[in-house]
Amino acid sequence: MLSSFLAWIVHTDYTFINVLTWINHILGIIMLVLYANQFVYIVLSIFVKPRRYKVAKTEHTYGYIICGRNEEKVIGNLIDSILKQDYPKEKMHIFVCADNCTDNTAKVAREAGAIVFEREDHIQVGKSYALNYTLDKIKNEYSELGIEAYILFDADNLVGKDFTKEMNKAYDQGYKVLAGFRDSKNFDDSWVSAGSSYMFYRECCQVHKVRSFFNTGSYVSGTGFLVDKSLVENGWNYHTLTEDIEFSADCAYKGIKIGYVYDAVFFDEQPTKLGDSIKQRLRWCKGNNQVFGRFGGKLLGGMFKRFTFQKWSMFTHTIPVPAISTIWLCIFQLAGGIYCLANHLPSDIYIKIILSAGLSTIFAPFVSCFIDAILLLIQTYKRTSGNFFKRFLYACGFVIFIAVYIPITVVALFKKNVTWKQIPHKDTRTIEKMTR
Repeated sequence: MLSSFLAWIVHTDYTFINVLTWINHILGIIMLVLYANQFVYIVLSIFVKPRRYKVAKTEHTYGYIICGRNEEKVIGNLIDSILKQDYPKEKMHIFVCADNCTDNTAKVAREAGAIVFEREDHIQVGKSYALNYTLDKIKNEYSELGIEAYILFDADNLVGKDFTKEMNKAYDQGYKVLAGFRDSKNFDDSWVSAGSSYMFYRECCQVHKVRSFFNTGSYVSGTGFLVDKSLVENGWNYHTLTEDIEFSADCAYKGIKIGYVYDAVFFDEQPTKLGDSIKQRLRWCKGNNQVFGRFGGKLLGGMFKRFTFQKWSMFTHTIPVPAISTIWLCIFQLAGGIYCLANHLPSDIYIKIILSAGLSTIFAPFVSCFIDAILLLIQTYKRTSGNFFKRFLYACGFVIFIAVYIPITVVALFKKNVTWKQIPHKDTRTIEKMTR
């Protein structure tokens, strides 16, 4: 088959290069259509202000759920920060699922003031199963607490003193799902933690902020989000590798608008080593592919029935176009190069037509990424630490951090045995030390 293909190339005229170029143009247009909104977020984030909510009429009752495995070093500080919030203590109930732990996570959590469930299940492994188990335990054993909504955290998080008060304002206005502001716990630890921090700062300072301003609905991302009790009455039934994105896609499909609370700040520990970050992002990419398999068709069909920007954004969020485009770019360069060599064409034909098209395809997104990094440097300057030169280098490193995503998306498309792998949390800072 390969020899037939090569023979066809040799005996063809410039039509072959024209075909390659046209396919490249078509894919470029598709990419532009699918991701133009990402560039719009960057521009609009400069001008729009964060959405604020009116003072709530009612102080609602919340259950805080923390699922963790071997998190004895950090979970006590999270529980302490929850209890130190400016919100009535009788309306806050903390539940911890010590999931397949071999350390003192359960003991530390109980001593800190949480209700603890210890789960042992080595078949259904992962946060989504632990969350489903915890919701079932609360429903059957603690229904008398009158919990109206759940707020989900990871064990390494810390919670700002106004988090629940600000969330309560938006919840009181009728939102069933809300995302908070994901600040960084360890921005200055390494260029990797800085790059990961900038990635989530981009979500909060640009994507969520703009979508919240126009009330188009957004998405939840891993931790620090609120879910109305009615939506999980039958448990947590999202078990892909990115259960948060799966839940967001389901909300978009069902027309449940996800809000965003800019002033509800929590702190999240980022990986400091590139290897850990790659493992984490490989799981995210694979999980997005799984979500697209489950909801891609539903969201696309749903847009024809009733278009919403939330459906469109979740469709584009999960479709594996970056991986497909990267594979095509390699094929484009290889096929064009073989054609030029086989037909003894001048090297400038390859350089001017094939190589230049490939370079421009790569160049444009990375220039945009660098501009965005500088903007994020400015937008988050009061939230980050280090001198200006160091922060500028971190912003430049963000471009490299994003570039690493390219091979990850391709690997995730083909690698089958991607599983959840724990990244150790070692940052023991308390909420008092996170005061800017």
